[in-house]
Amino acid sequence: MDQNPTRVLLIEDRQEDYLLTRRILSRCENQAFDLEWAESWQAGIEAIRRCAHDVCLLDFRIGGGDGLELLKESKEIGCKAPVILLTGISDYRLDLAAMEIGAADFLVKDKLTPELLERAIRYAMVQAEDMEELRRRQDRIAASELRFRSVVQSAADAIILSDDSGQIVFWNKGAETIFGYTEDEVIGAPLETLMPEQYRASQRLEFERLRSMGRAQNVGSPVELMALRKDGSAFPIELSLASWTNGSGTMLTAVIRDVSERKRSEEWRRAKETAEATNLAKSTAIARVSHELRTPLHAVLGFASLLLKNPAGNLTPFEKDLLERIVQNSKDQLELIHSMLDLSKTEPSAHWLDAHSRAG
Repeated sequence: MDQNPTRVLLIEDRQEDYLLTRRILSRCENQAFDLEWAESWQAGIEAIRRCAHDVCLLDFRIGGGDGLELLKESKEIGCKAPVILLTGISDYRLDLAAMEIGAADFLVKDKLTPELLERAIRYAMVQAEDMEELRRRQDRIAASELRFRSVVQSAADAIILSDDSGQIVFWNKGAETIFGYTEDEVIGAPLETLMPEQYRASQRLEFERLRSMGRAQNVGSPVELMALRKDGSAFPIELSLASWTNGSGTMLTAVIRDVSERKRSEEWRRAKETAEATNLAKSTAIARVSHELRTPLHAVLGFASLLLKNPAGNLTPFEKDLLERIVQNSKDQLELIHSMLDLSKTEPSAHWLDAHSRAG
């Protein structure tokens, strides 16, 4: 016999029924019971509010009233102890009504035996413990779902859940921002709605694979492709897929990031690199040309200047005029080469790209 007595509350307005119940409980061999008697409706409610018992035995006709109403009130109070309804007659409809309200069992008084009552109390307590554990699990699941929704709804990326047929079953705020659809507009819609026409056939094949093998080809590996907004505009995305299984089948989670800005940055970077390479090649070519031109020009200018000094005084006016033209043309050519070198140092293409990139 269990050393800890089970605390029983009996709500019963007839003393003879109380005495009968006490006698039956005292004859139970496998469990000891500590019986508390509440002989009126009000006393019963006050005892229920104390939550000091393990099980409640409730007379259906307590004080001439309806025990079902007292059962309802006990549930509204938040009483977790199981309630067993006692009645003088067997009534199937009353039995169903009591069960619907939350009664753990429905027993006829004149059929009670120590074995029947002990077993009914034991089963009711086990059932109550199971129900309480179920409620705790449901509370934990609800709290976990709330945390999940809080995290997912605050994410900037689109997070979309679909079943193995490709129907959208969850849609976060990030998806609404990126694609332009509200949750009400897309729940139940096919996932391929978000894809340009050229991708839809391959997507159907992926879901066929998911249904038959429980895994899609691109799961676990981010891929880049094009997506379709509500307004019909296509844009580049990075797609990460994960699959998981629940009681309804295999589900697919899609995390989608709009990479339009990243693509634009990459295009500008490539354009800048191309411009810088072009400028470098231009500068190198100009430097080489200037070197090849300036060296002989300096020589020509030097020799022409020496001849113009004419220490022997034997130059004719015509020869002197030719030498002066050679000197002037050489200086003009050197000035032109210097201007080309100064122009190459400004590298306008690279500067323009830098400024445009910063402005964008």
